[in-house]
Amino acid sequence: QAETLDQISQDLANIRAAWEYAVEQHRHDWLLDAHQTLHLFFAKRSRYDEALELFGETQRGVAQQEPTRSTSATKSREQLLCQLGSRHGYFLYTKGRFDEACEALESCLARCQETGFDSSAAFCHTSLGALDLYKGDYESAEAHYEESLRLYREIEDSFGTAMALNNLGMLKQTRGDLLGAQALYEQRYELGKETDDLWGMAYALTNLASSASLNHDYKRAQKLLKECIALRRAIRDRHGEAVAFASMGETSSLMGDHAAAKGYFEQSERVYSEIGDSVGFITDRILYARCLLRAYELGEAQEQLRFSLKSALEHELMPLVYESLAGWMILLSQSDEPSLALRIAAYLLQQENVEAEVRHDAEELRDELINAHKDLAKMATSGDSLEAVLGEIEAWAQG
Repeated sequence: QAETLDQISQDLANIRAAWEYAVEQHRHDWLLDAHQTLHLFFAKRSRYDEALELFGETQRGVAQQEPTRSTSATKSREQLLCQLGSRHGYFLYTKGRFDEACEALESCLARCQETGFDSSAAFCHTSLGALDLYKGDYESAEAHYEESLRLYREIEDSFGTAMALNNLGMLKQTRGDLLGAQALYEQRYELGKETDDLWGMAYALTNLASSASLNHDYKRAQKLLKECIALRRAIRDRHGEAVAFASMGETSSLMGDHAAAKGYFEQSERVYSEIGDSVGFITDRILYARCLLRAYELGEAQEQLRFSLKSALEHELMPLVYESLAGWMILLSQSDEPSLALRIAAYLLQQENVEAEVRHDAEELRDELINAHKDLAKMATSGDSLEAVLGEIEAWAQG
């Protein structure tokens, strides 16, 4: 797989010239044959900007071409527009342009459903599920992921089926169903072995490590992550490598090795910055802040939380807003500000779509603070709005 991607990289100028010629000559059948390989190349090599340009321009160009009278040519054109639209929407998502991605994917999904192109529809459902997951709409995310799994199984697409299993596992983990998530990750890993899908196996290893870490089995988590990093490097998957570095950093921190944790987060920060993954970078900084809090490096933790909260709000990523606020909650508690920490905990516990881990942290800290400061018990039921909480945090940080 990696060798094929390297060959594409070396030949990319010629491939793009052939692609442009196919567009000019209305050879939609050629483009259909080539689009999946190019999509995987751009995605696996984290070349998101190039992908956005190529798929976006091609989609606009094909849409402007006059339809032919040939039934087969018309079908190829419609199928190509569905495939291009789904890929363009996906790469908008990877760049953090969520409103544009949602509009593009919903429009493409409607077209796919009208024309009956289930492969493109399944891909749209996958990306829309990921968008909903980031926005904290877990019920909608589950509906999209379940539908993508159904469609991929119906058309016997093993790669898509494996991806859908992985996505459903991540959703279950987010909602606190660790056993359900682990079962899906294991299915994903075994399917990857059967189909020689090295990328799929690497993602499954990352998620199995995350599941092990949540169960406090840190040695198993590190063993899986080391295996994962070696595999990521072998296939030259830079995004996946960044994810694994961050996971190693978090696990090292939980084991008390803060120096090693910093080293891993320096590597994840560098890779996320180089590939331009804004959402991954925000998530990475939240994880790093939590590690700094464990080491009681409060000043640096505050800087990371300032950045992550501001960025998550700008992108309207409520799950990441909640994760950032959980970090602020711990920071304030460690800074002898129990009243404000309790108000943040109360706010988080009033939200419906807070991740299970964040909810657990808020409940635990609330109980701990009430036991230590019984006069603050009323703060545990305060009905502050997000704006009020943010204002209090800002006032404290500036004071």
